[in-house]
Amino acid sequence: MKRWIGKLLLYLIVIVPFLLWLTDKNFLTLLITVGIFSIFSYVLSDRIMWELSSDSAATWTDVFLAFIYFWLIPAQLGWPLPMLHVLGLVVIVGLIEYGYHRVLEKEEQPIHKNE
Repeated sequence: MKRWIGKLLLYLIVIVPFLLWLTDKNFLTLLITVGIFSIFSYVLSDRIMWELSSDSAATWTDVFLAFIYFWLIPAQLGWPLPMLHVLGLVVIVGLIEYGYHRVLEKEEQPIHKNE
């Protein structure tokens, strides 16, 4: 739970202001959107991929998930978010996740099935 809260706070501090700048959506909508993304990211990347594989695989999972999520959600909800902005957001998520997984790697080691 502590790891998810850390990830959520990082996303809220960095991604919400970026989306506020790029879209015309209100703060609460963006909080909910980023909160849901952090849950998906935590479950798929940190609880599944990181446990089964490596930090690199978990980081790339987050990057791929960010691309899919922030491409589909604005398209479905009618947000004006061009592909260039989505790619910028994906780069930001990738940098956040790279740092996040580096810190996690130092704090605790996952249980790898292939060891």
